[in-house]
Amino acid sequence: MDTDHDYLGFTKQTETVLCGVGAQNLIKEFKSRNISTSALHKLTKQDFVQLGADKNQAGDIVNALCISKKDASDIRTKPHHKIPNKVEMLQLSERQLSIIQDFVKYCRMKLAKERINCFVEPDKALSASHILCLIADAALKEVVATELKLKELEAVIVTLFAIIVFGCISSKGYLPKDGKDVCLYNDDNNACNYGVGIGVLAFLASIGFLAGEYLFEQMSSVKTRKHFVLIDLGFSGFWSFLYFVGFCYLTNAWNNSPRPKDGYGVNNLQAAIAFSFFSIFTWAGCAWFAFQRFKQGTDAAFAPSYEADPVGGTGYTSYPDATDTAYQEPPFGQQQQQQQRGMGDFQAPAY
Repeated sequence: MDTDHDYLGFTKQTETVLCGVGAQNLIKEFKSRNISTSALHKLTKQDFVQLGADKNQAGDIVNALCISKKDASDIRTKPHHKIPNKVEMLQLSERQLSIIQDFVKYCRMKLAKERINCFVEPDKALSASHILCLIADAALKEVVATELKLKELEAVIVTLFAIIVFGCISSKGYLPKDGKDVCLYNDDNNACNYGVGIGVLAFLASIGFLAGEYLFEQMSSVKTRKHFVLIDLGFSGFWSFLYFVGFCYLTNAWNNSPRPKDGYGVNNLQAAIAFSFFSIFTWAGCAWFAFQRFKQGTDAAFAPSYEADPVGGTGYTSYPDATDTAYQEPPFGQQQQQQQRGMGDFQAPAY
């Protein structure tokens, strides 16, 4: 039996065919002899017996494969026929590879010559405009993430300062006197109540603004975003003013008050005054960031309406004396173009 009449040899397809005809026990022998799928129909019953199958199994395999019983000498490929066929296959593959290489060279030369939207990496089809869009999108995402972190830091700072102010006054800002708790700020309970009040309200407001920052990107309504930014701006500016008043009020009261016995609560009262002073600038910073966000939103709202007229002073088509009647635009064309843009395009919140 000669098994050198095939060009590809044993493959996964050969193994699948043998499993289909119930010759799993012959797979190892076929693989060792490198018998391919195209050679199966040329094998006889005696060939299968020689390969390890019994007579009954060999007959079943021959019937399953519909192998015609021919003389083995008729189906054997002569050795001198094998070499020319392999040479022809190699020559054909070489011609195909040469054609592919020439096409790649042509594409590279055309891209380098025309310079139309120059490709930075032709192998990956990355053009300069595409890369610029990716960089701009990544930069805008970084800006949004940085802005959110700054707002979080502001909320944490104002919350901490508020806790220190009302915590210091509440803990050691009062001293029992004649059966009553008297404020150490010149015996003025209104001074202590003022410091505790603005501290507690500032703490609650900072928690609310911090939660609003996390939910800001999820606000689908433009009016809701505008109201949130305006509330942030107004509250921050007003509370910066209240902390300025509180700083002046507590400082004046502390300067006119006698020193407590054994220095009771001195550090707490001075810390409340100091952090009231610091809170002026933290809340002013919050107001400034809120104003910048509001300004960004209003600029985006007015930006699409400011467009240069490419025609330059031509009349409207709806006016009877108009001379330019060729220009017509659907009333909602601009809106449809905005809807067709991808969700990945960055747009500033328009108020």
